[in-house]
Amino acid sequence: MSFEYILFDLDGTLTDPAIGITNSVMHALKKYGIAVSDHKELYKFIGPPLWDSLAK
Repeated sequence: MSFEYILFDLDGTLTDPAIGITNSVMHALKKYGIAVSDHKELYKFIGPPLWDSLAK
């Protein structure tokens, strides 16, 4: 049996996406003049849809 495609679900099982997600959120917030000094403050953005998190 051969496979044409192999998919990896990188939701935290194989990798830790926290630093990438929090850095992205920090960058977006900085564009609006919002500074965040601690990545842990942004962990709430991991999981829920970004649209919902930014609305709050």
